[in-house]
Amino acid sequence: MPGSHKVTTNSIRNLIIEHFKDGKSIRTIGKLVKVSHSTVFAIMKRWKLRGTVANTLKSGAPHKLTPRNRSFIMHKIKKNPRLSAVKLTTELLFAIKVNPETVRRVIRSYGYNSEVARRKFFVNERTRKLHLDFAKSMVDKDISFSESVIFVDESKFNIFGSDGRITVWRKPNEDLNPKNILLAVKHGGEDLMVWECFDASGMRNLVFIENNMDQYKYINILKENLKISAQKLGIQSTFKLHQDNDPKHTGLNVRLWLMYNCHKLS
Repeated sequence: MPGSHKVTTNSIRNLIIEHFKDGKSIRTIGKLVKVSHSTVFAIMKRWKLRGTVANTLKSGAPHKLTPRNRSFIMHKIKKNPRLSAVKLTTELLFAIKVNPETVRRVIRSYGYNSEVARRKFFVNERTRKLHLDFAKSMVDKDISFSESVIFVDESKFNIFGSDGRITVWRKPNEDLNPKNILLAVKHGGEDLMVWECFDASGMRNLVFIENNMDQYKYINILKENLKISAQKLGIQSTFKLHQDNDPKHTGLNVRLWLMYNCHKLS
């Protein structure tokens, strides 16, 4: 517990200032008004800095959390960013009751905000090594190599709505306001699948895919578009195809077709 101390009145403080103006020393003033010389010095310093001897008004209630408590909170957040404020209030061994919002304010004061975690596909150790080996093998390739590579892939575009997370700013009890509603249709609405072919200089052939895509439809698309795109680039005899490991890209029939129709497959 902090020690109690006697508070000097404003009349005593003003008397100290009058003695100081008369040229008396700090120790002499202390003996005259019967206070310690350190108190006299503090009052004179306050008067010189602020021009008054009155106490300054406090900004509000004192902080419930000490710097050590705040440091403990941030240590927990840095160790596990998924911890909620409610969970933190139960883990903190405080002698006082703390509201979760108090914990949130502490976290925000350090520049942190509550955000939705981004999703990322899981990549195991073996696949990481393969990715790294592939990247290392491409480091020393010159620009002519990049210009002879044709990339192919499929993309899906939603015609109605979005697959993403959409947020709105609204007041309580306004959740059914048409402006705050995300409209939906049965089975998620229609979407459009597109096969694209591109290289270092830009987009080449574009094919709209109807219904589901399988390895046989994929082979037909390659037959009709791959060599034509390579011919437009002037690399028909030297082009290299690059695609991902989608199951329809790695099917047996696809691999056999690529073996006999692509001179160099990467």
